[in-house]
Amino acid sequence: MESAPAHPPGSPDARGEAVLEALAARRSHPRLAPDEPAPLAEIARALEYAVLAPNHRLTQPWRFTVVSGEARGRIGRALAQEAVAQGRLDPARAPLEAAKWRRAPAVVVVSHLPAADPVTAAEDRLAVGAAVENLLLALEALGLRAMWRTGASARSAAVRRALGLAPEEEIDALVYVGRPAADAPPPAPRRRAPAAERTRWIDR
Repeated sequence: MESAPAHPPGSPDARGEAVLEALAARRSHPRLAPDEPAPLAEIARALEYAVLAPNHRLTQPWRFTVVSGEARGRIGRALAQEAVAQGRLDPARAPLEAAKWRRAPAVVVVSHLPAADPVTAAEDRLAVGAAVENLLLALEALGLRAMWRTGASARSAAVRRALGLAPEEEIDALVYVGRPAADAPPPAPRRRAPAAERTRWIDR
């Protein structure tokens, strides 16, 4: 006679419960302490979990560039100078635009080179998004906090040049990484509609 399963369907074991708790607890943290040492060892470890993301055809499209130290200012200035030159930014506001890259001690730039085949290109973009989610969860597990941003930097040719990326390389995420600033407010509650409101069930 077979024994009953240790964990009935829908009842996770301790390891599964920890995964569910991590998914529920992760938050974006916009206020990080920018002047703390960059947690480069922890970021390197988290990236090893990022590359375990699902990836159809095993193309491994993701590329990571970790920016810290004075490189943050250099890239921020390139962004601001480009915006001024294009007439999108008042020169008086250039220092504020450049300072965006100094909002955290490290910024992980996640990018990929688009595939020529449109199906592969679409699948690769989804895989990169999955890698970013893995990265965010791994950083949280390692005691760090992060914020996924895009904005003008993700579309900037000047930023791509300053990072040493190929002209056609796409920036998918700027993940600001650090520890919460001393005066940072608690993360805002999640604003999500229940999955039931976005779900259809079809059985015939």
